[in-house]
Amino acid sequence: MTAIELTAYLDARLAEVEAALTSILPRSPDCPLVVAEAMQYSLMAGGKRLRPILCLASADAVGGDRSLAMPAACAIELIHTYSLIHDDLPAMDDDVLRRGRPTLHVVAGEGMAILAGDGLLTEAFQVLAREPRTSDPDLVARKLRVIETIAGAAGAVGMVGGQAIDLASVTPDRSGQMPAPLDAEALKTMHSKKTGALIRGSAKATLRDRPLESIRLARLFAVRMDRGRLVVLEVYRRFAPGQVPVRFCRAGQHRSTFRSISTPCTRRTTGALPTG
Repeated sequence: MTAIELTAYLDARLAEVEAALTSILPRSPDCPLVVAEAMQYSLMAGGKRLRPILCLASADAVGGDRSLAMPAACAIELIHTYSLIHDDLPAMDDDVLRRGRPTLHVVAGEGMAILAGDGLLTEAFQVLAREPRTSDPDLVARKLRVIETIAGAAGAVGMVGGQAIDLASVTPDRSGQMPAPLDAEALKTMHSKKTGALIRGSAKATLRDRPLESIRLARLFAVRMDRGRLVVLEVYRRFAPGQVPVRFCRAGQHRSTFRSISTPCTRRTTGALPTG
């Protein structure tokens, strides 16, 4: 596949995912308007849609039916969006901008942002359980395995676990003492769970019962994508051996990351919020 063909493929899958997401969430009056609008605000805020596209591409790679994979692709994006909403909260990263717009808790309040995130996560599993509608026992069994794969990637041993490691690394104990910075291996584990788990799950979700070699190739691709996000860790280990990771200020909090110990820690600024 040439670069032009790849771009065309990604653009086509992106358009398909965007179209599917527009109708995936419940609407008023069944769903209270205030939470329906909050979920839509974050879900339709744009983005690369990397995870759902990877899910569809994996299905294509093993000769699967892309239409049958679309519910899983959408569910994965619902989970990713919920994670961003909660990650932006004052109790977590305390971010006020995402993708050039005010974050949801700034627009709708912290309580509604929490509920919108909860709603997106729960709706993801309703979509997985409901779609595609079928009485075929083989397809029902495959759906259950997809749910297992995605739940594992998103849960306490995956994405949530990575977020927990991140949060614990910046939370003082009862005496006010901050924990030691994460070392290279701990950072790698944190990012592998916090970001990498759902990426890997996106590739694996539609691959059960497929030829073993196809599964291996798709998993390898997902792992390499994950590692591409963590290349700074490898650069650090190669060019700064023995250095200790230092903390940096992320919206007022201290976070462990790999940076030169000479880099000052400054609060990230976001500028004025747009009005209207």
